[in-house]
Order: sequence, then C-alpha cells, then structure tokens
Amino acid sequence: MRPDKRLQCRSTFFITCLALTSAAHHVITPATLTLLVGQRAHFNCTLVEKGNCEEVNFYWRNKCLFQNGTEGDWNDIKNGEKHRIIFSKLWSSLEITDVIVSDEGWYMCYNFCFGKQTRLIEEKAKLILEAQPTVSVTSSISSEAPDLLLLTCSAVGFYPISVSFTWLHSLPGGTHTSSEVIPTVLQNGTYSSNSTLQISTAQWSSEEEIGCVVNHSSLTKPHIEYLKQSAGLSSGVSRCQLKIILLSLGLVLMISAVTGVHVTTHRGNKSHQSKSFEEKTEEME
Repeated sequence: MRPDKRLQCRSTFFITCLALTSAAHHVITPATLTLLVGQRAHFNCTLVEKGNCEEVNFYWRNKCLFQNGTEGDWNDIKNGEKHRIIFSKLWSSLEITDVIVSDEGWYMCYNFCFGKQTRLIEEKAKLILEAQPTVSVTSSISSEAPDLLLLTCSAVGFYPISVSFTWLHSLPGGTHTSSEVIPTVLQNGTYSSNSTLQISTAQWSSEEEIGCVVNHSSLTKPHIEYLKQSAGLSSGVSRCQLKIILLSLGLVLMISAVTGVHVTTHRGNKSHQSKSFEEKTEEME
C-alpha cells in the first residue's frame, strides 16, 4: 500500500474513533419484557458513553398499545404508588408494581445531554402483558330438547384476545355439534369466551370422559379440563330435577314425622282420659 493511502486510512480511523467517543448514548434493558398481569416490571437505563456531556438528566415516558393495533399518546411517568423511579448520575431505573392490561406498551428513557451543545438522547423498550385463563366445564340439559346435553367450556380472564377451544371425545362423527362465542372484554381489560358441545344424552356413557382443551399464548402448554357424566348429569336427570326430587322426599319425611308425633300424642291423651274416668267411677262406688 502506498504511503498516502496508509495515511488516509489512519486519518479515517482516527476521525471515526473520535466521533464515537464524543457521541453520548445509553441503552435500556431489557429491550422487550413479557410479564403476567399482576407481576412487577423493571427497566434500567444506563449511559454507555458519556462523550462530551458535562451533565446528564434522565426522565421516563410511556405510550399504551391497544389490542386493535392503535397506540396512545406519550405520557410522562412520575414517582407514585404504582411507579418508582431511581435517578443517578449515569443511570436510571423504572419499576412498575402490579402491572395491569393498560400498562402494556412502549417505555422511553430520555437523556438530556448538557454540554457545548444540548442534545436529547432517547431509547425505548416494550412491555408485553399476558393473563392466564381460568378454565371450567359445566353440563346441562337443553331447554329445547330434554334428550340433548350441553357441555360448556369457559375461559375467563385471559389476555391477549386470541384463544382457541378443542373438544376431546370418542363420540361417533356427525352426531354432535360445537360452537364458540366471540371473546368479550371484562372490566379489568382481560377477556372471556366459551365453547359449547351439544350431544345426545344416550351417546355419553357414565364412564367416558369428555375433555376441553384451551390454547392461549400465556400458557406454557394447553390447559385440559375433563368432565364425566356422573360429575354433571346422570341418566338424563338434571341438577334442577335432582333438587326437586330431594326436596319432595324431604317434605314427605317431614309430613310423616309430624303425623307420627300427632298419633302418639293422641293415644297418650286418650289413655289419660280413660284412666281418669275409671278413677272417678271408683270414687262414686
């Protein structure tokens, strides 16, 4: 390589190094944080290279992300019951306690670099939230046809909105139907949905288990909930009908008990009256 070429390369390398050392920048960790609703979030913002900054000033802002794909506005974050910010000369940390659905979004660490020229340096991280569903399976007799059984698998309190249901059974094909409702939003921002399996009561034996599989991004593996006929309805008798039968039996037993007490009391009174008459007769003699 010719001497002038070497000198040019060395000059370029020196200028590049000088630019890097004079450029202040920071990093925010973690860049992406995924938590379950109710957990605690923690972000660190650290000044990696101070450069020509004579004074550093940190502050935090956030922007909400919504399930429909839209974003909110940037808002300042201040110390309070939910947020705890610690400031230092070269770093700052943000802690969010008991995260909820509305906490999901972008978190920006801003750094004012005061020197010969004041500059604003920024870096952002993303908080992703999930909530695990509570799953349950119930059964009931159809109000339209007493020989039809309705199995309902419910998933409550999940986030984000996407969820899927699958039924596990060995019923003959074409003799049952299933339907799934669109998830509805709950007061706390999580969602609720359910799937219903309609079968004939004669098809479901008392020993066979029917399972409902719920799949959601918050679960490490699909949640499976099983139900036996004996645990719900047996021989086509609903819980409501069973309660009526038990209530009727209780009334019969109560009436029988009252009748027995009345008969015993009546006999006792009769015996007492007879004895009194004999005593009076003896006195007259």
